[in-house]
Amino acid sequence: MEITINDIDVFIITHNRAHLLPEMIESVLAQTVVPDKITVLDNESTDNTEEVCRSYKNKNVVYVKTFGQNGNYLKSKDLAS
Repeated sequence: MEITINDIDVFIITHNRAHLLPEMIESVLAQTVVPDKITVLDNESTDNTEEVCRSYKNKNVVYVKTFGQNGNYLKSKDLAS
């Protein structure tokens, strides 16, 4: 069985790092093969993380807010295909 880019889920896990998100997202988008979707899991950030993610909506970046100590980890398990 051959694995393709469509078999890979890309998650960016963050907490109060909005200032680093553009560089991270652009890095993923600059790869030779770009994934269909990039999911940013945000564990209760108090900065403008959501706003930064929404500015990439047209590039298939999805913002998901999570809660709790293991929120990002648990949500990535739920969302991974």
